[in-house]
Amino acid sequence: IFLFDDEHDGIEFPVNERLHIINEFAYFISDLQAHVNLDEITQLFICWKRESEFDELLYLTSKINLLYPHIEVFVRIFDEELKDLVKKYNAKPFSTSKKAFSMLQQNVTPDSAIAPKNEI
Repeated sequence: IFLFDDEHDGIEFPVNERLHIINEFAYFISDLQAHVNLDEITQLFICWKRESEFDELLYLTSKINLLYPHIEVFVRIFDEELKDLVKKYNAKPFSTSKKAFSMLQQNVTPDSAIAPKNEI
């Protein structure tokens, strides 16, 4: 699952039947459940950008960690000082830049919906 606010800095994602992009602000687990079955989800990428959304990001990350510990959570952060807070909930932080996202793609498992596809 990818969660976006309305600012995504041109990060593009290949069409993929295993990829669910939710372009709304999901405050609660129930907001996600309206779109997907969380028991079937393996990875969640929270790509919110605004500093004002960080409290909600932490809340949602903590609930995912508590209720769905099988979901690997990646969190887009805007400030390196917030890494430890995010890691407290077993989430993996990544930077806000497109280049950093490309680097993240190199560090996910090959079966990830964001793993780069090998060009022939």
